[in-house]
Amino acid sequence: MEWLRAAELFVDVVTHGSLSAAGRNAGVSPATVSRIIRALEDEVGGRLLNRTSRQLSLTEAGQQYFNRVEQILQQIHEANDAVMQMQTRPQGRLRVHSR
Repeated sequence: MEWLRAAELFVDVVTHGSLSAAGRNAGVSPATVSRIIRALEDEVGGRLLNRTSRQLSLTEAGQQYFNRVEQILQQIHEANDAVMQMQTRPQGRLRVHSR
């Protein structure tokens, strides 16, 4: 689940264009977002974002990672939704017998 959270934050950073906006969306501080992104970069073995005090941009590896991870996260959310719908909506055949 830690990777999932880090990947979601990474996608939020890219989508929103800043650590602050992603942090607000996730309910965490920009420093926490930065720390999680740094840990994700360590885990994947490469820099994903170029960060300066005024600008944020994707590296080439970051762009490829973003494209793939965004699709994976969408599929995970769709799978979760499908399971939840199965739990809330009755399924199967209902037979009623009366005399």
